[in-house]
Amino acid sequence: MQWRLADLLQATEGRLIQGSGAGDGSEVFNFISTDTRTLKPGSVFVALRGERFDGHDFVEEAVKKGAKAVIVDRDVLPLTAEACFIKVENTRSALARLAIYRRQRFSGPVVGVTGSNGKTSTKEMIASVLENRFRVWKNPGNWNNDIGVPLSILEMPDQSNAAVLELGVNHPGEMSELVRIAEPNVGVITNIQPAHLEGFGSEDGVFREKTVLWNALPPDGLAVVNRDDPRLSKAELILKVPSVSFGLEADADVWVPGGKASVRLDVSGTSFPVRFGGQRAEVNLPVWGDHYVVNALAAVAVGVHFGIDLRASAEKLRMWRPAPHRMNVHNLKDGTVLVDDTYNANPGSVKKAIETVAQVARKVGRNFVAVLGDMKELGAEAERLHKEVGLFLVSFEPVLIVTLGEMAKKMLEDVEGSRRKAWVHAGSHEEAAAKVMEMVESGAVILVKGSRSMTMERVVEKLIEGRR
Repeated sequence: MQWRLADLLQATEGRLIQGSGAGDGSEVFNFISTDTRTLKPGSVFVALRGERFDGHDFVEEAVKKGAKAVIVDRDVLPLTAEACFIKVENTRSALARLAIYRRQRFSGPVVGVTGSNGKTSTKEMIASVLENRFRVWKNPGNWNNDIGVPLSILEMPDQSNAAVLELGVNHPGEMSELVRIAEPNVGVITNIQPAHLEGFGSEDGVFREKTVLWNALPPDGLAVVNRDDPRLSKAELILKVPSVSFGLEADADVWVPGGKASVRLDVSGTSFPVRFGGQRAEVNLPVWGDHYVVNALAAVAVGVHFGIDLRASAEKLRMWRPAPHRMNVHNLKDGTVLVDDTYNANPGSVKKAIETVAQVARKVGRNFVAVLGDMKELGAEAERLHKEVGLFLVSFEPVLIVTLGEMAKKMLEDVEGSRRKAWVHAGSHEEAAAKVMEMVESGAVILVKGSRSMTMERVVEKLIEGRR
């Protein structure tokens, strides 16, 4: 979208304090940017403040790189004649207002995706399915918060006629702001799990915040319901908008004949049948795990709403590839299979990863190894939930468990001594990788997972480097 100066002033409710034309609307700007590292000539630079930075300190650099308008909320001197300057009450709010202005001029469907686990994969799968009918825009990477969502909308190309936006929250009230900006008319909630409990306090708190998405849909909107999730299935009964449901085990509109027993897992990926009404198709995913089956069912359900045939959806899902650090499988030269699921972690996602990787290892007759880091943002429940995961893990009899982090160290404290003999706690990423290389023979199947702040991908990198 091209922006006139008049558009910027109207959208932000700002005041022109420097620039030619005095807001007559004749100036045109091509991009909105908050980062001087990626700023393009002709952009509008919005000077955001963060905990460790202040965009106002980079205004001069932004102008030197070609910014033709700058939005600020405090005095920045000297004002250069090379750019227009707009002063607003708060630049973060101004960024949201700009995105709302852009969204209101977009007439295509907007699918909002949230949930405790699987948001990004589900967003990507939905976008792939909708490509059968639309020119689809989606959040780059994980731009899913109150800065990322506005930027995603502002970067949407003019030729796009549908959008899929991931909406991530970690404290109460955040979803209300995101749906105010995104105005989705289709809402997908993947599941409700114990995640971000520091902010929400309990799973009920997570449920209340996530379902704000459904409550914000317009009367002609659509809620896409995971009937395998008890809370979401129950909430469907009181929805004020139409719904379409999906489920692996539960009775639903989009379903898997035979349920979980029909899901086939091997080293090449996961396969399953899917049905909707009289339609049937076979889906082949290039990833491991029935949790990806559920994500794919959500994508098929969205496709059904837009009249996309199941076979067309299945073909798009066959070609879909997961984002980095999400169940990425590395087949190393010595025969070791390394599974990088290091993007993030909460109890539900860790259990799914353990179950899936252990199942594949057992199926191909390989040893199973788990390298796990802390699961963050679990509040007062952190120790209990880490121990719960530890007990779950040992039931799959890994030949080695390597933990990293203060909470991960507590995982096996309640496990009987004989079942802890294959456990090593590492003090660093390097030590964790070294212990695996020292204690595990070639050909094992190794899972590496932990919360984002644990940067467990560093262990993956060391293992790949060490077993080339």
